Amino acid sequence: GLAAAYVGLQLFAAGLHYAQSLLFNRAAVGVVQQLRTDVMDAALRQPLSEFDTQPVGQVISRVTNDTEVIRDLYVTVVAT
Repeated sequence: GLAAAYVGLQLFAAGLHYAQSLLFNRAAVGVVQQLRTDVMDAALRQPLSEFDTQPVGQVISRVTNDTEVIRDLYVTVVAT
């Protein structure tokens, strides 16, 4: 009766929550991938003298880490 309907609704809500998490995660991954591509394209267009003061490895590391922070923000803050 009523208890079964409650359990059913809870399972349905859990399924929707799971689907929402997957959707936001996929969207965040897409956003991060595009950001990384755009930033790396911009970095590669810089003159070589730019990399005398900032090593390429450091640039790549910053791009990776900073965009990962954006992904985390997107998944945890925007999704709620």
